[in-house]
Amino acid sequence: VFNLLKNSHKDDRIVFLTCVSLTVFADMTTGIGVGMGLASLLFIRRIANLTGGDLFNSDEEVKGANIKIPQDTFLYRIHGSLFFGAAQKAVEALQRISNPSLKKVIIDMTDVHLIDTTGLVALNSTLMPFCQSGLRITLVCSAPAVRETLEKMEIVKKYHGQFTIVRALESALQA
Repeated sequence: VFNLLKNSHKDDRIVFLTCVSLTVFADMTTGIGVGMGLASLLFIRRIANLTGGDLFNSDEEVKGANIKIPQDTFLYRIHGSLFFGAAQKAVEALQRISNPSLKKVIIDMTDVHLIDTTGLVALNSTLMPFCQSGLRITLVCSAPAVRETLEKMEIVKKYHGQFTIVRALESALQA
């Protein structure tokens, strides 16, 4: 037990000591219940911290890819999971885009393997002003489950001509 405490992360030690303390001073049901709740919150926070994105314009080189971004296009790569703990963090960079010559935004979600309803709502509400201003939006998504979820977005139906979902980044750059 002491080796576990010595080598574990600070947050894990707090959860462990809280569980043991509640088990000793209250009862086992309370200790386990509070421990499960704290461990769940800790897990959500850790997964949310793994989610992020990188914004590229035509002047920048895309890491890990040999691609050329057209002059009037922004590419935003999202990595991680888009769920209630991380969705806003992942899409907030898109809200800072302001370029009068911009005609297209490509969102590369190839590294997104999970999206829930709150992620969908955050993405939809972030992209809606782009579509309303006439920009073309292309989502790149290869994961079947994520693609199926994205196709249910309100924005896909409302702005059918401006909004597309493709499987590969190369397709998005050529469209």
